[in-house]
Amino acid sequence: MREPWQSAQEALTMVKNYIQELSPDISIPWLFGDFLKRYSLHHQLLSASYNVGGSSAGYALALNTMSALLRIPLCIDFGITGAPWTKGVRKDEVGGSVIIGGHRKKTEKVLLYLRRMYMPLQNYKDLEPEFLIGYWQRQKDIIAVTHFADLMPEVLFLDDDHNEMRENLIEKRIAYKTEKYYATQPTLDLKQEIIQTKKHRAEQGGTGRNRKFYEGLMPSACILWILTGKNTFPMNRYLPPI
Repeated sequence: MREPWQSAQEALTMVKNYIQELSPDISIPWLFGDFLKRYSLHHQLLSASYNVGGSSAGYALALNTMSALLRIPLCIDFGITGAPWTKGVRKDEVGGSVIIGGHRKKTEKVLLYLRRMYMPLQNYKDLEPEFLIGYWQRQKDIIAVTHFADLMPEVLFLDDDHNEMRENLIEKRIAYKTEKYYATQPTLDLKQEIIQTKKHRAEQGGTGRNRKFYEGLMPSACILWILTGKNTFPMNRYLPPI
């Protein structure tokens, strides 16, 4: 079994790769380098029933790392399992999901208390429809993940508007899956509404290169710049064109 510190180190590498992909004109390893020489990231893994850590904690550690470095809070209504690659198979897919074991047991534990559970796509495909509908009927959901960018608009807490949009999407997604399971008459335009909501939410959450997300990174970038001993901050280097 992989040691938790190894997964934590890989999570940090993956987060650097992810931010680097969003900011190709900036040396992210250099920007974080001096800062992290004087600080350490501490992950506290708690469990009441079985050991946690290893590769299946990769996504959770990566999200914690991202939240700590950029000072952006995470939602507290979800659980996640999965081992992300530090790089992506394809461009724009850093942190591709890797299949793990014990996903059903982990899902049952998480959804006893929380509303959402995320797991690698291949693990999701292994779950029986009868298992999934039991949670949909209780307004809980299990969501497949293909890469790290999938998670950003799902789990970042940006503001109240973004949170309201996410809640709306969760309800629509569960309704759509339930209709497909029972093969009932689909609600008119429900699928299209889900697609449009995901597109708009992703733009706010930072999946694409949009100014709103970069402005969210600006305070953290300024803090890092100051803490690394620099006296001036080249603002124009950290904002993409509109």
